[in-house]
Amino acid sequence: MRNAIVLAAGKGTRMKSELSKLMHPIIDRPMLGYILDALRAVHTERIVIVVGYQAQSIMDAYPECEFAMQMPQLGTGHAVMQCTQLKEAKGQTVVINGDGPCITPETLEKLFKANENASLTLLTSVLEDGAHYGRIVRNEQGNVMEIVEAKDCTDKQKEIKEINAGMYCFNNEDLFENLDKLQTNNAQNEYYLTDMVKILSSQGKRVNGMVIEDRDEVMGIN
Repeated sequence: MRNAIVLAAGKGTRMKSELSKLMHPIIDRPMLGYILDALRAVHTERIVIVVGYQAQSIMDAYPECEFAMQMPQLGTGHAVMQCTQLKEAKGQTVVINGDGPCITPETLEKLFKANENASLTLLTSVLEDGAHYGRIVRNEQGNVMEIVEAKDCTDKQKEIKEINAGMYCFNNEDLFENLDKLQTNNAQNEYYLTDMVKILSSQGKRVNGMVIEDRDEVMGIN
């Protein structure tokens, strides 16, 4: 079974608009619509949208989806914690930001397939300068061990060029069995979903890093 959690609770303050950034039109539909269409194209059976700011406008626009409310907003991990309706679901669950409308069904299909024999597969990208992105820390065998957020990086970790592209595919049971292990001991005092990498890898579970071929696909609207 294929499931998806779409993170769509934020206001999008950098947009300088009263409209939820996910509902801003791009050509012929709201930004969020592109992501939902891509998920449906790869036969995602359950789509849960995490809402917060202007939640009702998103719920009215996509009544065929399921919803989870995130108020207050305490990070990406906290957003996924609200999706309790998926707790007993089988199969795989993609977690994707609602503000990346360029993602293609082909990449989502590769992500689902790459995770068939793993606990977690995350999309990564290689940049000349990792800037404000989380860094991918691998061991000598090339397995992903953890993601370190830019604000929490040591000087040596800041030199890593492989960054987190912000899209994940989890074995759903592994995800929900370990969400309660997330903690807020970081610079933002939030529950980072990225900490699941270290949690799962420390249990000996397989964590893949899939480098995206066209990094423009994961470009956020910001």
